[in-house]
Amino acid sequence: MPKRKLSVAIKEEAQQVSWVGGAPEKYLEEKYLFPTQLRLNIKFSIHRPKVSDFHSIEGFLQRLFLNAPVNLSDMSSVLIDQSNIGTVIKQAFDPDSMEYINYCDDFRNQAFGISSIINITQKRNKCTENIHDLMLDLSRIHGDNDTVQFVSKLLSDDKNQVGFLINERYLNIPPSISGPLFRIICEELSNIKTENPLYNFAYIFMMCKLYKVIKDEKGNRYVEGPQILWRNAEDQFFDVVC
Repeated sequence: MPKRKLSVAIKEEAQQVSWVGGAPEKYLEEKYLFPTQLRLNIKFSIHRPKVSDFHSIEGFLQRLFLNAPVNLSDMSSVLIDQSNIGTVIKQAFDPDSMEYINYCDDFRNQAFGISSIINITQKRNKCTENIHDLMLDLSRIHGDNDTVQFVSKLLSDDKNQVGFLINERYLNIPPSISGPLFRIICEELSNIKTENPLYNFAYIFMMCKLYKVIKDEKGNRYVEGPQILWRNAEDQFFDVVC
């Protein structure tokens, strides 16, 4: 895979500081001058997942599946073994810069996100078996009878290839980076599906994390804003399209 660079801006909100000793807020403002927002321009490069990324990938999968009974170690290995699709994003360093010289190898190779897709039609490994069971369980809990029948039939039909899309990154990485990553996956699928029919997906699943606004006993919201908050903003687009 040729190295590509992506430029994004990361916003970091300053922590709110409360003064316990009774000093006036003006003193704090004059003495410490806390910024309300920091804007950092950081360049990222994309790479094919490799063995050294195993623990980072497993950590991103843990954020996705939480306590769901999925063999994350097995899935991490599957994502790494796919030599023709999938990317991890890392910070791009100039080899001659002081940052590159001062930072250790572990920090320079730190993955900030992963974008990939795996075939879950064939139960070839433990993690795909786990995903089958998980999708069926979730459809029974949150879906109606039609949804359960659709998911069950889809996962049991070997004629239609089904993919599971993985799109995970650190929360402070803005959603604008997901656009180029999705385009790369589309390009990779277009290139390999003619040679490998296992990547000619008829359906693609993905798990989207969202938060619902909590209400008190009187029905009042604890926070102002929309009823549903998406952890990854781009997931809302898929929800609308689907």
